This record gives sequence, C-alpha cells and structure tokens, in this order.
Amino acid sequence: MTVYFLSLACLIIFLLIWFPVNTSLMISSYLSLLFVLFYHLFHRKSWMRWPERIVLLISYWLQVHVTTKEPSREHLLCAVESYEKLGFQVFSEQLIYKRLKARRKEVKKVAIADVTIIPIGTSTPSVSSYIAKIQLVLEEFKQDGKLSFELTPMSTLIEAELPVLFEVIQKIHELPFENGANRVATNIRIDDRRDKRSTLDSKRKSVKDQLDKEKS
Repeated sequence: MTVYFLSLACLIIFLLIWFPVNTSLMISSYLSLLFVLFYHLFHRKSWMRWPERIVLLISYWLQVHVTTKEPSREHLLCAVESYEKLGFQVFSEQLIYKRLKARRKEVKKVAIADVTIIPIGTSTPSVSSYIAKIQLVLEEFKQDGKLSFELTPMSTLIEAELPVLFEVIQKIHELPFENGANRVATNIRIDDRRDKRSTLDSKRKSVKDQLDKEKS
C-alpha cells in the first residue's frame, strides 16, 4: 500500500505538468499498479536495498502516526455503535432468543427468616401494640412486592431476597426504640437454600407431602 500511494502521489505531481487533474489521476492509478508489481518482484535484490529502506521508513512513520494511531473516544463510540447495529441485524433472532432464555433462568434467591422482636422493660407485659406496628411496616414492603410474611403466635416469618431481608429486619428492630423502648431483644433464624427455590408455601407443601406418604 505504501508503494502504491507513494507512486501515485509522485506520478500525479509529475503528470500535472502536462495533463489536467482527472487525466493525471487516471494515468497515475494504472502506472502505480505497475510500480507495485515491479517492487514485489525485485525488492529482495541487492540493488533495491535503498529504495526498500525508504519505503519501510515511510511505512513505519505512517503506522505510528496515521494508520494505527490511537483512535479518539468519538471514533471508538462510532465503531461500537456500528458493530452493535450490524450484530443485531445479522444475529437478531439468536440475541432475542438468548435474552428470553436468560430471563426464564433468572430465579430470585429468596431466603426465609424467623424473627422475634421483644421490647424489654416496658410498662406492660403485653407486646401486641409493638407487633401491630411491625406488621404495618411489613405490609408496606409486601405491597411493594418486596417480600411475603406470615404472623405466627410466637414469631413472624419473612420471605424475601437477602438484601431486602436485612433491610426490613433492621427497620423493624428499630421500631420499639422509636416507640419508647430502651432495650430490644431480637432473635433471628435465616433459612437460605441455594440448590432450589424455597418458600413458605413450598416448605409447607413438602411437609404435607411427607405426611401423606406416612399415612398411606
């Protein structure tokens, strides 16, 4: 390429003395191909060492400063966008299928917590008022689709992803303090199963199935 464009530039300058620009460009284009052919046939000969050295020096300078110069951010963004559009046109069906398949495989890592919050040193042995406020907070999270919960006579069961679980436990732990308690004992048990999705309903169903087997 270096030999071709170098020959083309030199020939155009030379031919412009006698011919107009278009004619000079046309003649130079064809003659440059002959120069390239000549160079490739004889560039290993001893008498071609100095022309080859000049060509290599020019080629090296062009690679450093022009052809392989580090692209700007605008060039990179343009290239990325072009490849994205080309890839989507060529592989659109495969990409859509893979995205749908990945979405189907997405399973939320849900854990179950058994939480008991006991305010200590209150004026009454009853804790139902504190529990009621805790249930209201849990109901807000449930309405947002972040968790499921179940109140039992001795504790509250909460089903949610771990980040949400820790967030809500911290919030309900603070509630008795916000309502006058000076000491709170919170007991937490977390069942986090990773080999399969485990929920409150699935745990109940599993026990029921085993019970049915025992009875039969």
